[in-house]
Amino acid sequence: MSGDYEVDARAFWTGGLAVAAIAGIAAVVTQLVLQLIFDTTLTEAGGAELEYWKTFGVAFVAIVVGLAVLHLFLTAVPRGKTLWQLLASLVLIASLIPITQLDSGGENGLHLLFLHLITYLFAVPTIVGMLPRVATPVQR
Repeated sequence: MSGDYEVDARAFWTGGLAVAAIAGIAAVVTQLVLQLIFDTTLTEAGGAELEYWKTFGVAFVAIVVGLAVLHLFLTAVPRGKTLWQLLASLVLIASLIPITQLDSGGENGLHLLFLHLITYLFAVPTIVGMLPRVATPVQR
């Protein structure tokens, strides 16, 4: 079984890591904007204030893991791009479930939901948009 694409790994990962870094920055900026506009601090499940480096790190690592799965799907799975887009949507939905169940009167959950959506809406279209530059369909 082989995938539908040949991937220029160097270009893929260079662009992908740049997207991951910018997604992390976008997550931190979103957190800052939420704090400035709504005068609130985002908290972790234990009640501690959510630190900026954790926000950046979680977004960065999530994007890098998504890129690794996408690279595997493109090169090893038929219709891998479509399957990855479906998987990315399911992962977003699954990650939202714990956020909606935080015990903070719902306010913190709503802000974290917004943070997730901004990061997701930036990262996934950007990654899909870079694919034509780094992946070429395999001719059969």
